[in-house]
Amino acid sequence: MIKEELKLAASNLKKLPGFSVTVIFTLALTLAALCVVININHRLLTKPLPYPNADTLWVTDQSETINGETQYGFQMLPTQTLIYQDKQFIDEMAMLHHTSPRLMDVDGRPTVDVLRVSPEFFSLLGVPMHLGRALSSDEGISDEQKVLVLSYQTWLEDFNADPAIIGTFTQLNRVAYQIVGVVAEDFEVPEIFRSSEISGFSSFPEALSTTNNWNSISSQFNGIARFKPGVNTAQANHALGEQINTLYQSQENVAPDTAIGARFTPLRTRIIAESDNLALSLLFSAAVLVLIALTNVTNLFLSRGAQKQRTMAIQAALGAKPRHIFISMFCESALLIGAATVLGLLGAQWLNVLLAEDLSYLFTRMQALSLDAPTIVVAMILALLITLLIAAITSSQVNYHALTGALHASGKGTGAQISARTRHILVALQVMFASLLLFLAANKLLPAYHKMTHPTGFNTEHLYYVRVDGSATKIDSFELTRQVKSTLGTQANVNAVAASMTSPLVMGWKNYLYDEQIALLGITSMAFLDQDAFTTLSLPVRQGRSFTPIAASGEDNNEIIISDSLAKRLYGTNNPLGQTLYIDQETPRQVVGVVGDVYVPTGPLG
Repeated sequence: MIKEELKLAASNLKKLPGFSVTVIFTLALTLAALCVVININHRLLTKPLPYPNADTLWVTDQSETINGETQYGFQMLPTQTLIYQDKQFIDEMAMLHHTSPRLMDVDGRPTVDVLRVSPEFFSLLGVPMHLGRALSSDEGISDEQKVLVLSYQTWLEDFNADPAIIGTFTQLNRVAYQIVGVVAEDFEVPEIFRSSEISGFSSFPEALSTTNNWNSISSQFNGIARFKPGVNTAQANHALGEQINTLYQSQENVAPDTAIGARFTPLRTRIIAESDNLALSLLFSAAVLVLIALTNVTNLFLSRGAQKQRTMAIQAALGAKPRHIFISMFCESALLIGAATVLGLLGAQWLNVLLAEDLSYLFTRMQALSLDAPTIVVAMILALLITLLIAAITSSQVNYHALTGALHASGKGTGAQISARTRHILVALQVMFASLLLFLAANKLLPAYHKMTHPTGFNTEHLYYVRVDGSATKIDSFELTRQVKSTLGTQANVNAVAASMTSPLVMGWKNYLYDEQIALLGITSMAFLDQDAFTTLSLPVRQGRSFTPIAASGEDNNEIIISDSLAKRLYGTNNPLGQTLYIDQETPRQVVGVVGDVYVPTGPLG
């Protein structure tokens, strides 16, 4: 019976191309969007991490408390090394350092992301190898070895998939590393540093210890650890936190009223970070979009049901029961929704390919993005539920008893039997879903719009930031900067040039700031600029002047220029010019100027 009904439904739908195309494409577009978002949520929230005993892996983090306020995100390398060397609480730990060297012997000398790792990285994560081997135990953090394991993609693209690459050397910046292996294609790099495009995994070229590298404080250091049996996070945080703080306090020139601590975060939590909130918001929005489409499609099927009144009346007169009417509507909706689902899945896969780079920027675990089996299963279940729902709603609106008497009335009164109340409910639902979607969009987009349109504080029109990588040359950085600046300044279409260590929209580093008694004032965003920066940026100088030019490498004018907001916070209505500030507890710097605030999109004013 179902087979015959499907044939009849297909024959009827061929006569209604407008109706069929509208239903198919309305649902296909919304289902494609929903499938993409379901796939994202599956990868983030439900798909297991592809590492052995992944739920026992923890990411090390350090806290810094200043005047009672605690912040996270920056690691001290010596204290990280102390945690790595612990044998009481840590069963196994891998040290990680994210770097961005250049591949010097590859065409174009591309800048790549390379993780410096200790050998434990490969055993903790069960890294599969395509060629060669992983780092061995004698290539650890104290062995000063220079070996490199390539990612599969880098081996494929930059080394032409050469199987004889093992044992040869390549240069990272100007340092030669021996290639000892290539990881398997399906290895998923844990995105601790928010970067999935890792080109290789190298050993630490210089020995690490708890006594050196105290100036190495960065968000690019981290570790992955597994505790010894019976150890919990509270114990590890407390005990190891006390140990690293004791080591920190034993150093010279420790900032007063500061302390550090340890914090271990589950690997999955660290990888996902805050992506889950955005993913769930998108899932809810996509679901609302499907509901809007569903109300439209249901209206179309109700109209289709009204159109079939006479056909259904004949079927009822010939003995068709309500379930036969339901099956008839089910077959028509199944054909259309089935086609919409197939097109939606194809569209979702196309969107995955098209938006792969953008999705990787927004979410973690988007490596080798494609539709996963659970997403396809969910899509098929949704299609079945939508089919059943539409068939049930449409058939329930048909007055079966009126149909059986319709032919006896010679068709009189066989107009649409669809309830006006049902249509009103569908219209109300559509308006409600659309309003909800608009509210969600406004809730997410308005803050982003305000951030994008907030004045930066300087003139961004025709302003360009050029990053110069000097790793391929032996020219002193000061001289290289002078040469680049001079060359750019001679170009006819360049009006002004300034040297900067970073983009003004990033503001570089978080740094301690001390007063003239070397009392800690707090942590401020800091940029390193030359004397021409404020003119080039059209950043107004409110008081004082710009920097005194530095004539030679190694010189320092010992000057500092602060923002308007910082000047008011530190000195109120008093004149800040001539005041003394420190950024390193050693070199006094004189305040020579006050400039307008710079709005940093990822941070506070000033």
